[in-house]
Amino acid sequence: MRITFLQIALFGLIYSTFTTAYGQTYDSQNVTMLSHYDDTTITLEPHFGIRYSGCWGWTNPADNRKYAIVGTSRSTKFIEVTNPAQPVLRDEVAGRRDNCIWREYQTYGKYAYMVSDDDFPNSFQIADLSYLPDSVHLVMDSDSIFSRTHTLFIDGDKLYCGSVKTNPAAPDFSSMNVYSLQNPEKPLLLRRLDTDYTLSGNQVHDMQVRNDTIFASCGYDGLYIFTYNKTQNKFHFVSNLSGYPQSGYNHSSTWSKDGKTLVMTDEVPKALPAKVVDVSDISAPFITANFAGTDSATPHNVYFLGDSKICVLSNYEDGIQLYDVYDNETPKRIGYFDTHYQSTPTSNHGNYAGNWGSYVDFGGGLIVANDMQNGFFVLDISAAILGIVSLKPEEFKIWPNPAQDYIYTYPITARSITTWSITDICGKKVETGNQWPSEGLRIANLSTGSYFLNVEAKRESKTFRLVKN
Repeated sequence: MRITFLQIALFGLIYSTFTTAYGQTYDSQNVTMLSHYDDTTITLEPHFGIRYSGCWGWTNPADNRKYAIVGTSRSTKFIEVTNPAQPVLRDEVAGRRDNCIWREYQTYGKYAYMVSDDDFPNSFQIADLSYLPDSVHLVMDSDSIFSRTHTLFIDGDKLYCGSVKTNPAAPDFSSMNVYSLQNPEKPLLLRRLDTDYTLSGNQVHDMQVRNDTIFASCGYDGLYIFTYNKTQNKFHFVSNLSGYPQSGYNHSSTWSKDGKTLVMTDEVPKALPAKVVDVSDISAPFITANFAGTDSATPHNVYFLGDSKICVLSNYEDGIQLYDVYDNETPKRIGYFDTHYQSTPTSNHGNYAGNWGSYVDFGGGLIVANDMQNGFFVLDISAAILGIVSLKPEEFKIWPNPAQDYIYTYPITARSITTWSITDICGKKVETGNQWPSEGLRIANLSTGSYFLNVEAKRESKTFRLVKN
């Protein structure tokens, strides 16, 4: 593996910050912090004092290594979280400009799509992740397609972008565009929403898309539902939801895999509740419940966990909030982790500060989150979701294998594992334990050869063939 001098220096910095960050106390329920990173050398963006913004994740299908894609005011960091207790910075890509408020990400195959909505000069970046863990390779850093966009969403081989701006030499704005990813290194514009439909506020702030059905958060216009017909290359209006009780600036949403439930947030004014929306009939959506607002911080970004109806809310000054919305009329909070220790229950909760966003699709209870001022968090939510979301036995993995000194499990985290044992090929137990050591299981004392490792987590278990070198 090629490691540059810059990477070596950065590795040292990250090791220091990861190992010293635990001195701060973070209020939580059913959520455990596995690691935390805050690079205080990053300059605070001057308007709101922001160091961190959006984040995403990627699992390499070739080796199942897991990486967090972390937005900062000056760059994008690629941090390996295969062992969530010991993350490692693998590469860092500078943006066209620094002092950025906004960075957002999505992945398609081996590519990461990186956008920002800060002022010119800015650019659209695409990185090839297949060279990780060594490095990432930029395949695009250009304003030829667009310079700025507020958010992005990938559905199949299509890239949707909201509030798109071109370069200052030819100023242009589009409320939402769709691009083809048939050539993933060179997205091709297919259609502008403005060609087919005019929003009074002329913007799409964020969107959720599945099979070309689009739930568009359109700011003060509310929630709009469109479809994109690829044969006609045309957008069609379906319905909208606006002027609802406690409405404001419709910011973002998440759509359940069964297609029946949407959760959406309103960013402005502060501390408006999140809303559960019945979208079984997309021509007639209606709100079934409000939750997580009024007495807490503003819900910002929102995610459903896998195929479940566990809702993960990124709240500004209240951190990660977990809600069970299987009953769409009575959401229940099942856990939280307050990434923003500076705020208290009696705080005003009006600041543009705290948790920006999360990535929740690693599986096994592992999520990552960015706090705008306090950095990047790796969290275990398995205690909150066990009994609600099944942790499938096939999700259990160990790494590395063969191994010499330590082995780790992923994405199932240490807190989830109740018992483990190692037996030799004759069936004799040579090691046993309760729970999994957070620093990984040390096997250096085992003799070279083959073993069987049995791991149990609540109601489930799996046995691995383990090779000790």
